[in-house]
Amino acid sequence: MKAKLEQINSISQAIVVEVTAELVEKSRQKVLSRLAKEIKIPGFRKGKVPAAVVEKQLGDNLQHEVLEQVVRDSYPDALREVEARPISDPKIEPAILTKGEGLSYRATYEIVPELELKKYTGLHLEREPHEVTDEEMQQELRRLQERMTQLEPVEGEGLAEGMMGRINFKGTADGKPFKGSESKDFVVDIGSGHLLKEFEHELSGMKKGEKRNIHFVYPTDYFNQEVAGKKGAFEVQLTDLRRKVVPHLDDEFAKSLGSYETFEKLQEELKNRILEAKKNMTRRSLHRQVMEKLAEEHPIEVPQTMVQAELNGMIEQLHRDLQRQGKTLQDVGINAEHFVKENYHEALLRTRGFLVISAIGKKEGLQVTAEEITERIQTIAAASGQKESEVRAHFEQKGLISRLGSEIFLEKALDFVAGKSKIRDVDPKKEKKTKKSGKKS
Repeated sequence: MKAKLEQINSISQAIVVEVTAELVEKSRQKVLSRLAKEIKIPGFRKGKVPAAVVEKQLGDNLQHEVLEQVVRDSYPDALREVEARPISDPKIEPAILTKGEGLSYRATYEIVPELELKKYTGLHLEREPHEVTDEEMQQELRRLQERMTQLEPVEGEGLAEGMMGRINFKGTADGKPFKGSESKDFVVDIGSGHLLKEFEHELSGMKKGEKRNIHFVYPTDYFNQEVAGKKGAFEVQLTDLRRKVVPHLDDEFAKSLGSYETFEKLQEELKNRILEAKKNMTRRSLHRQVMEKLAEEHPIEVPQTMVQAELNGMIEQLHRDLQRQGKTLQDVGINAEHFVKENYHEALLRTRGFLVISAIGKKEGLQVTAEEITERIQTIAAASGQKESEVRAHFEQKGLISRLGSEIFLEKALDFVAGKSKIRDVDPKKEKKTKKSGKKS
């Protein structure tokens, strides 16, 4: 057997493999032996069909089977001979098989492109300051208040702000029913801003058990264009009414949330939590800037095999994020084909950046340890509420452990480059003011 390497472009190669008649015959005999055990021919017991009968029965189909076997038997050795490292399955160009003769075939495949690294230190990056504002603290406290709010039954009073109720309704827009125009046990939270204000206004004052016909006009800019600008008419019944009992922000409130002795301790924890979230956001922002700048400086071709792998990884990550919320891709209306179209350029950017940053990581001698992979699996398990063993089993079954290691390696390399960059702190509010003042009147 002989193999010759051809360089098609920076991301594609081909090898021309010449296979001797002897090797072709060995492959043919393998196929005949296998098919003789599988094929069923009247007059012969299964597994006892003579090779000549099998050959006559299959005709041209046998040629196809033999060609595939020849490739399986020779392709790995051919790759080793020319020291090729494909990252995709080969595309085999048709070869003519003549009994008793050798054959040659051409296999094309994708490879990781070689690249010449340009300067990757001293990049100019921007980051926002890690400050926790009073508004952010108040938002987090309100969220906790809402979570700890109790509901007490109300009798004899009308629906008003600070109350929640359940309603049954059936309605139309310009006299015609529409999707979502009918529901039972629909929860209304007066004053929360979740309801259409025109609808909420008409519900005000309703008492438990009361039925009411309400009329209003949908805003012309309503999100549901099917009913925007049309006249709404609904039959509504209030089936339940409760008052929200919102806890006071004090030491007792803090204690009710867990191991906080005082309200001050709770505030400290919330501030640290928000600060940590901002640090993570800043890290992701710096990583993104590094990727974009490196991809711009290294406009290399990208193998489609790697882009598709990145898209698969993005879908898998989205699946994990939704799983933490108890949802599926179908629940949020995401179609895999549409996702690929919408995210192709993002996957292309990530892959190009990954190739460059990987080269940097290798040059700098960065490594990923088994302990780091275990820590990442533990983090995923904690976030998803699953056992560590279950998460590890999932990654192993899907063949994603190596990808997890690649993600960690990429993050370490990005951290390295970001740490060697020139970072300017920017205040987004001041930046906006500067841009406005710079505009001509």
